[in-house]
Amino acid sequence: MEAARRARGPQAPTGPFPMRTRPSGFTLLELAVVLIVLATIALVAAPQYVELADQNGTLAARAVASAIGNGTRDNAAARAARMPGTVTVEARNVCASTVLQPFAGGGVTLADPAPAAPSASTTHPFLVSGTGDCSGSALAALCTITAPGTGTATATVHCAR
Repeated sequence: MEAARRARGPQAPTGPFPMRTRPSGFTLLELAVVLIVLATIALVAAPQYVELADQNGTLAARAVASAIGNGTRDNAAARAARMPGTVTVEARNVCASTVLQPFAGGGVTLADPAPAAPSASTTHPFLVSGTGDCSGSALAALCTITAPGTGTATATVHCAR
């Protein structure tokens, strides 16, 4: 008899409180709790994401400013040593994209604050502004680099005569 009972499988309990089977799926309360948790995570993460995006713009501007500073410094030293292939940096206003573009590094596009008509290759240029003067006896000038969106940095442009 015991063997016959095992062969039939488990039986639903009987008695004054039989087990009810519940339909599968999530209850409204469970869904509401999940939505509240996701909303809380979004409220905490969104401001940090915006701050991170602002920092990225500033870091990008600093990287371009550093590349310009290093490039013009190396160029000025090579020019002083009378090495071939150097560039003269002695304009009245060296804070122009045409002067600084060779020093910005590959993949970086510079533009002046009010470009006449940006081409397809200058969709997200770094803006160059300032009135750095290398026409006199100055050894260096300061220019402002503005990243696309937000973020600025100061580039030290080394004059080369």
